[in-house]
Parts: sequence; C-alpha cells; structure tokens
Amino acid sequence: MRPPARQYSRPSARSGEGTLDGLHSGPVQSGVGYRPEEYERAGAEWGRRGRLQDELLETLLAAWSGEPFPYRGRTVRVTLRPYTRPHPVLLVGGSSRAAARLGLPLFPSAHLPELEAYYREQCAAHGTEGFCMMPAERTPLLHVSEDPERTWALYGGHLLHEARTYAPWQSKDIRSAVRSAATTVAELREEGVYRIVTPDELAGLAAESLVLHPLCGGMPVEEGWRSLRLFCGAIARKRHRPGSGEPGRCREEGAAGISPSPQAFCPWSPSRT
Repeated sequence: MRPPARQYSRPSARSGEGTLDGLHSGPVQSGVGYRPEEYERAGAEWGRRGRLQDELLETLLAAWSGEPFPYRGRTVRVTLRPYTRPHPVLLVGGSSRAAARLGLPLFPSAHLPELEAYYREQCAAHGTEGFCMMPAERTPLLHVSEDPERTWALYGGHLLHEARTYAPWQSKDIRSAVRSAATTVAELREEGVYRIVTPDELAGLAAESLVLHPLCGGMPVEEGWRSLRLFCGAIARKRHRPGSGEPGRCREEGAAGISPSPQAFCPWSPSRT
C-alpha cells in the first residue's frame, strides 16, 4: 500500500489492513509513493511524505493493539484486531528511519547495502530487532509463459509501455530494483530487465528475488492469470519437500497476489503506481 494523502486522516481505514490479515493472514507492505503528482492529486504536501509515513506506521501499530490511543487531538480506539498477533508482518518500503525505531522489517526499493547497514545500526541504537528484505542486485521482472516467443509477439508492447512509463519517475535520488532504458520491444527483450520465461526456466532460476507482475502494462486479465498459475506450479515444484513425496504448496490469493517464498514479490495491479 502506498497511500500518500488524506487516507492518513482515518485510523479506521488504515486499520482495515487488519481485516485483510484475517482473510489471508499474510504480510502488509507500507510505502508513501515517489511521484509528486500523487501528492498534488491528493492535496498532500510532497515535503511531508516522511512525516506522513511515520504517522501511518505509528497509527497502524497503535490501532492494531486494540487499546485507546491519542490521534490528532482526540482519543481513538479500533476494536477490530488483526488475526495475526500482535499484528501482521508490516514491511516498510523505501528508506524510512521509523522502521528501525519501531522494530519493523525494511524492504528497500533496490539493492542498497549501505541502507541495510544504516538500518541495522539504527536498530541497535533503538534496541529493536528487525530484518532487511533486500532485493537482489539484479532483479528481472518476470512473466511466465509456455510459449515465450508468442507471448513477446502478443504482449511485448505491454511490458514496454510499463518500462517507458516507469523510467521517468525515477531519478538519482529514487532507485528501483526494476529499471529499464529500453525504447523498443527488441531492446527490452535484449536488455533482460523484463523477462518472459517458461515454467521450467523459472524453476531453474537461482535468483534471490522473484518479481512477478501479472497485469504489467495493462496486460489482459486472462493472460495475467495464466502467468500467475504457471508461476505457482513452477514454484511448488521447486519447493518440493524432501521425503514427503508431495510438492510444496503454493497458495493462490486472487487479487492480493501470492507470496510463495519470503522473497517472492507479486504486486497485483494494472501498474506499479
């Protein structure tokens, strides 16, 4: 979730993530976005995004406790508590200092060892414990197909659309694990940042991070589901449990995406905005 704005003014809306936890009992990711246009559209100040993120995290943790807490001059209590106790795993995306102060896990936007070192230093300084879910140095964005040639021909334009739309949003101060400079489908394919792989190729990848985006660039829903199911099957086979005679299970979670391993990230949205 990356809400930059007025949603912060409603603790009940944010604590609703606890309701989602009851439905899928999985992790929640928090971030504040990185486009000034998002803030302008929502009527929020771009320069306050760090403080808004801190307030969001503190409010979520307080709301999930089920106890009364002060919020902007009034006392608030949220009685609907998360299924996971004391609260769902809350991944903080980006470079929030509050993650270390609150003992929350950090999910950097790119392979940034210096940020991980700073995070661990701050955890030690605040007496908290957390972990850093660092993307690999090279993190391709994957789409799974039984016929990559056909899929490139049909849907390469969707991947290129996202790559070209996403690139201008990044700057020297904003880095992403997935970054492309391609201007044509051929360049995109040669570059290797966006990859269409078969299930067998996926199962053979030794990547530390697997990034799947089923609806990349407005991909048709049917094709997104096809890729997602092939991904599930490949990961289940890869995680075969020794001695059990049964493959490891890979759970589909519909529109919420799936997380077949702690370092598999599957955003399910028409674009990464």
